[in-house]
Amino acid sequence: MLKSRRYLLLSIAVVACIAIGLLPGIIQAQDDPPDAVFSSDTLGNMAYLSNLGKDGIVTLVDGHFKEGESSVTLTGYTAYGDLNGDEIEDAAVVLVTNLEDSGVFVDMAIVVQEEDVLTNITSTLLGENIDLIDLAIEDGQIVVDLYTQASDDPTCCPTLPVQRIYELGDEGLILISEEAFEGEAIATFSPENDATVATIKMGDPQIFWLDPMMVTVHSGAIFGGPAVDASLLGIGCAGFIDESPDVVLDWTATEDTEQLRIFMLSLGDPTLVVVTPEGDILCNDDFNPLVPDPYLEIANPVEGLYAIYVGSFDSNATAPGFLTFTTQDFSPATLDIAQLFPRQIAPGAVSESMSMDVLQIDGEPLVQAPQKPLTVEDTPFTQEMVAGGELGAYDIELDNDLCTGFISPVPTFKFDWEGEADKLVLFFEADADTTLVVQNPNGTFQCDDDADGAANLNPYLDLTPIPGSYALWVGSFEPSTLVTGTLTIAGSTEIQPKPLTTNAAQE
Repeated sequence: MLKSRRYLLLSIAVVACIAIGLLPGIIQAQDDPPDAVFSSDTLGNMAYLSNLGKDGIVTLVDGHFKEGESSVTLTGYTAYGDLNGDEIEDAAVVLVTNLEDSGVFVDMAIVVQEEDVLTNITSTLLGENIDLIDLAIEDGQIVVDLYTQASDDPTCCPTLPVQRIYELGDEGLILISEEAFEGEAIATFSPENDATVATIKMGDPQIFWLDPMMVTVHSGAIFGGPAVDASLLGIGCAGFIDESPDVVLDWTATEDTEQLRIFMLSLGDPTLVVVTPEGDILCNDDFNPLVPDPYLEIANPVEGLYAIYVGSFDSNATAPGFLTFTTQDFSPATLDIAQLFPRQIAPGAVSESMSMDVLQIDGEPLVQAPQKPLTVEDTPFTQEMVAGGELGAYDIELDNDLCTGFISPVPTFKFDWEGEADKLVLFFEADADTTLVVQNPNGTFQCDDDADGAANLNPYLDLTPIPGSYALWVGSFEPSTLVTGTLTIAGSTEIQPKPLTTNAAQE
């Protein structure tokens, strides 16, 4: 009866979380109830047989009962069918009991309708620290698939898959058969694991962090292994997730943070699971009927690690999106990424590779060349000129990735060099950011943008001098923008361009 889809087999860690009351409410049922009588609200707020309660009965409130450090919690495993032959639907539900200083016990309870009133008429222990796979009612019998302890298994860690068949008799539930079968891999919900995508820090006033903070993630189980069925984790939980969190938020609490909002922006229909530093499991599916992106709001967030999962409804589905963290009044319905980061589409800036033939290398330069070849004795040589043009040097096939800016087709300047020198230094000084493109006598191109990053935006090149003709293009950073400045040619690196900072270039 084990079905082809993958189930979450409740690990001891998850069962323990359920049992001590960390889940916010009754867990979503696996199948839709046959009618309104078996609603999640009704099943989560009724009396059940239990040794933990007075007179052997506990009454759940929102799926929970707690007595000291012990508790009883209703899980999402529910099946429907006629068990007593009265042609009225009955239900089999699963309860988890956590006893103080003892183990975690899983019980199956039978609930019948008596004049539209639900009554738990009998229960049976399925085992201690077991992992439940599936629960169904077929032909009046209850079929339970679970992992129990093999002969050499420790109590904590069951590995033996078995199928049990029960019938409802006059004295209660009767075990008809129990057979081992080949089970699927166990998916273990592990929020304590490292993040598969990113770990981010927010809240600390001593560090710089963005608000909103966005992380690109794919929804669903994408990192291999069995998927965790998030619908078993708590109210509002849905979809399939990986065993480990997608993102871990390292939050530093501050007094002025009243709300932390976590949500997903996508073109799909993702789900969201958040495990708080206190161990609470928070879930959401849709922000509202019109916005299928999930949204969670945490009031006065405590300091610590938040494990974040982004799920998908189909265990094999995945969709990209932006997992968003913010203390501002944003939601999936109000946060517009385009307004958050406005940019103009610039079709003219799309890179289109151009042949070197667009350069008129043999044309007359814009500035008259010296009458005779330069030597080291003629340096430093300076020449005032205007930089700029309409050709994007970054698009021209010059076999040099450092070539950038906008230049004219004809060279800005030409000169011949002869004699020996340690270095041939070329730089351009101006009041705005410029670039330098040089063709050596051997035909290769050398380019530079900034002499020293943001500390000096003036371009600078020191070359191994080769006798022959050099062609220079001095460019600007905007098309058709002309910048007046001074070209310097020197025979030593001791001569350097004056600094041009970002602030100075913007003045």
